[in-house]
Amino acid sequence: MNFYSLSTHGANYTTFFEAMKFEISTLLLIKTTNGEIFGGFASNPWVPNATYSGTGESFVWHFEGRNGGDQERSDQTSAEHS
Repeated sequence: MNFYSLSTHGANYTTFFEAMKFEISTLLLIKTTNGEIFGGFASNPWVPNATYSGTGESFVWHFEGRNGGDQERSDQTSAEHS
């Protein structure tokens, strides 16, 4: 299910958080104009915050290479950055 799309909703910080504020367990997928693919998994609803937040289940990831290649998982949780 698509709750927010840059092409549909535009590049707006407030619109993103409004669309995502009640959603839990979301997967964020980003593909750049250069073909890079990355994103993250959020186990809690999205909220504007100046610091890292989430649970030990939250993580960020990226694909190596322009065509996906090998997936690398890079954990970035609030527990590691508190």
